[in-house]
Amino acid sequence: MAFKIIWSPRAVSNLEEICDYISRDSEYYAALFAKKVVKLIKEIPGFPKSGRIVPELPGCMAHGSTQTDALENINEAMKLWIDVSREHGDTIPEPRCHRLVYA
Repeated sequence: MAFKIIWSPRAVSNLEEICDYISRDSEYYAALFAKKVVKLIKEIPGFPKSGRIVPELPGCMAHGSTQTDALENINEAMKLWIDVSREHGDTIPEPRCHRLVYA
């Protein structure tokens, strides 16, 4: 079965807001981030079981073309999520378990 990713208006808006935020410091890294996100999203239909979710970190998820790529991507996503939360003074939740949820 072929899967298709359909971007919701909210997802598009969120990506634009994130890129706008990054571009305050570097337009280069904002563009690089956007390209990486779009590339990863385009790969999802070919690997529907390769996603990773971190339940403690709302919205923190990643995909990859292989299980190894997905694990590398989720580790990067977790670090970024925590860095941004610290910058905003948000509380970092304690881990509930020591394994990732495979989606």
